[in-house]
Amino acid sequence: MAIIILCASVTLAWRTFFEHDTAGAQAIPGTVITLAPALHNCVQPTRVAMDFRVPTPASITGRVGLFVAKLAPGNDFKPVASVALNADQVFPLASAFKPSVLLAYLKQVDARKSSLEETFDVTAANQSLGDYPFDNSSARQLAARMIQYSDNTATDILFRRVGLGSLQPIADKLGLCRTRLMLPTKDWWAAESGLTKTFPKATLVAKARAFAKASPLERLQTARRLDRDAQSLNSETMRKALDTYFDGTRFDAGTMASIDLNLQNASTPEEWARLLVFAFSEGALSKASRAAYREVMALGYGRGRVHHQFVYFGGKEGNTSHILTLSGYMEQADGSRLVYTFFNDRNVEIDTFALAPSGFQIINAALDAVDRHP
Repeated sequence: MAIIILCASVTLAWRTFFEHDTAGAQAIPGTVITLAPALHNCVQPTRVAMDFRVPTPASITGRVGLFVAKLAPGNDFKPVASVALNADQVFPLASAFKPSVLLAYLKQVDARKSSLEETFDVTAANQSLGDYPFDNSSARQLAARMIQYSDNTATDILFRRVGLGSLQPIADKLGLCRTRLMLPTKDWWAAESGLTKTFPKATLVAKARAFAKASPLERLQTARRLDRDAQSLNSETMRKALDTYFDGTRFDAGTMASIDLNLQNASTPEEWARLLVFAFSEGALSKASRAAYREVMALGYGRGRVHHQFVYFGGKEGNTSHILTLSGYMEQADGSRLVYTFFNDRNVEIDTFALAPSGFQIINAALDAVDRHP
């Protein structure tokens, strides 16, 4: 089987509507949220008639989204060449959203509202699924765990520290109108567990659909209620309740895919590539914070899978039941830049991380194609 991918060039736009976010006593004050989308300022990709074919490994089932681009030296998002498949369709991000948490936290460091040396403890309220950090870990240590080991608790601690409304404005200012960044990891799992008042088991499907379609302010209000519910749950109790969700006892595969798409943080392959490129640009952070961002992101997954020469690599994978996401940013010796986003949901496999080599087979073929361009 083969997939056909079209080259694309795109432009950058900005949204303009902001208000203060006062989410949570632990949140950093003075952050902003978008109250209404400026739809006329949304980034609109353009396509040119150039076909690219790459074989799809048999293990990659379900829906695939891909955006791979070579960018000229500098900071702008101006592809010299790019390939795309379903690049404007929305996919769940899984853990691929975590670099945006790091970006938001470092922006608060630049605003002198926080510090990388600030320390945090793990509590029953903030503990999410999986391993978790030691008490008194610094923000710098949490950030490293978040990217290198995809630590969910570390992620949620930093996310709540900056406030649930702090990530979305980053996407909004870039005109990424299909990108949704509002929930810590424990929150969407709490909803799927059926143990929350905000997303009751009996109405989970409808509530999840309404959450995705809500206005930005309504979505933030719902996210805050869900976050309070999630923090009241013991992580082991939540995990046991999720067993009947993940094994398909409660919902069929199609319904589960819809719930994941509507509840998880989400984006399109092209929009997420834009956000990654922005995060690495010189204008996104101060010199010191940019250095910290690059240092932490270099710990991310994908360095050994990419078959290209680079002088810098930063990456992040994401995987959960039936979902695999792979994303990365590279700089080459001549100053040119490469970015890739590979999103796969509705895969028949539950353990999708084992499919990463197959995903990189597609990514590397696309990188080969765009990197041939001068």
